[in-house]
Amino acid sequence: MATLDEIIAKSNEGAAVLLIDSGSFTDSKFAGHIYQCARFRDVHPDKLKEMNDAFDRIIMLMDRANVCILPEVLAEFGSLKKILSDSYAYFDQNEKRNSDRKKRGATYYEYLADASTPGRDEFENICKKIPQIEHKLKSKLFQPRQEAIRDEITETLKFLDRAANLKRNHRYRFKYYAVKRGNADYNRNYTDEKLVSAALYLSFFEDKTPIILTHDNDLHMLLGAYNHIINVKDFSEYHSAVSSALAKNPISIYLYSRASREYSLKLYMDKILPRDTELHLIIRQSQKRIPEAENKMAKERIISCLSKLPAVQTAI
Repeated sequence: MATLDEIIAKSNEGAAVLLIDSGSFTDSKFAGHIYQCARFRDVHPDKLKEMNDAFDRIIMLMDRANVCILPEVLAEFGSLKKILSDSYAYFDQNEKRNSDRKKRGATYYEYLADASTPGRDEFENICKKIPQIEHKLKSKLFQPRQEAIRDEITETLKFLDRAANLKRNHRYRFKYYAVKRGNADYNRNYTDEKLVSAALYLSFFEDKTPIILTHDNDLHMLLGAYNHIINVKDFSEYHSAVSSALAKNPISIYLYSRASREYSLKLYMDKILPRDTELHLIIRQSQKRIPEAENKMAKERIISCLSKLPAVQTAI
């Protein structure tokens, strides 16, 4: 396990880049909880503290020079911003309605007691941090020098996820969220695939050491699948170049634990890793269900990407 401070200290060594996912400041469980509340006092104090701590953490991270976020992460923060602002307005409306009702039939002391609403100040404090965070996020957007190559890696990861069904289906979590506080847009934007492709791109093509900080247990599956798919004889001529890039700029994925409030190193890739037997079976079986033309296109896309590796280009 490692604390955030320890990971930041490690990232100061060499040319490391910290890639931050939206889980650093969004939590589907928080969204689910808040949508079941009708007033400020209904929001559990522990949930408010977790969100406030997460906001403080992201503000601190955004002050680091070597931090990057994806445009998709910024978009997901926009969804969280809407959830919080709509919920604040909804709670405030309900509190005022209840206050007016009580005022007509309550004693003066009962009215004063109701005027101080538990949870309002804490919720308001969280909302006040939104503009500062949004400004900082916009200043840290990831901008690859070779966008087309990064896109090729992303498309390969999307193919692997679709072919092997690597990631869990999260959509069920939001099926009842279309409530009067607004319909948040949860259309899939492939943030996970783009995070992993950014890490691979930075290691392979920009001579940077990527460190992903995530709350998502799916990312290592995507990276493992990419490792698996290139670790076949069809791509053997590129193995030396890939291994050289990874040895110099290994990829790390750190998974955050809310229980311990620390990060565990979920995957460390400093070379082409040995095949995972279980993952091998999943991918082999799933590829049989994918049309041959799509499999061929994925192979061509991988070759197109790997052939552009600096070590390969130098050897030509």
